[in-house]
Amino acid sequence: MAKTKTAKTPPGVKQLPDGRYRLLVTTTDPRTKRKSYTERTLDHGTTLGQAVDARAELMAALKAGQTPSRKETPPTLGAYARSWLERHAERVGIETLRSYEHRLRLHILPAIGGLPLAEIRRSDLEGFLTTLERGKLAPRSQRKAWSVALDVIRDACVDFGLPDPSQRLGGPRAQPEPAGRALSREELTALTNAALGLAFGASAYVLVLAYTGLRRSEAACLRREDLDLASLDDAWLTVSRSKTRAGKGRRVPVPRPCAEALERHLATAPASP
Repeated sequence: MAKTKTAKTPPGVKQLPDGRYRLLVTTTDPRTKRKSYTERTLDHGTTLGQAVDARAELMAALKAGQTPSRKETPPTLGAYARSWLERHAERVGIETLRSYEHRLRLHILPAIGGLPLAEIRRSDLEGFLTTLERGKLAPRSQRKAWSVALDVIRDACVDFGLPDPSQRLGGPRAQPEPAGRALSREELTALTNAALGLAFGASAYVLVLAYTGLRRSEAACLRREDLDLASLDDAWLTVSRSKTRAGKGRRVPVPRPCAEALERHLATAPASP
């Protein structure tokens, strides 16, 4: 008795025991070398020919999502940045994405957003770098804007097979932070007198900052139990919500002008912690 021959399925098409077909599609981006993978199980009643056609459609859809072809004309940096943001929307958090949008909209696109990607030269990036350094941005904001600009440009160079104009190009030069100084006796007296003219809550807050050296967030988080007011000449604050590197609380002495302001504030403030 002759055996019934089972039709061979092409690569990527597998027939399950229940008769359905499972499709498997794997492709590698020719330039980024990233592998993409997808699979789908078809419904009952699908023929082998329909399964082969469905796999071809899956393959086409997978390749359509790969990086653009080298033959495609590169757009401007601004147009590419929009698609770059859309791609990163699925990879990063919302706050990071907002940071990218902020740097692009305020600092990068106004300067070099109109340049075609294929025409961006090293001199263009050097000019942009000079603009960042001469602007009013803080050194940290300069570095972040420069980093986002390089990320966009380098991704575009990979996508379109362009030479990278940012190679061996350093970032913003480090700028010395302005040195702080202590207030003179006259300046501290003037600040105290001005603070005493404020409402009791604001007065106490300003004097705590001036006399104890607490950070704004630390002073704002103080509670009644953090104040040890044995006397106006022996007052202490316990800072339990510290931002120090050690992450530990500390006790801070409170000078008399500050202790007087705190005493008046607690006497007149509502019974709130």
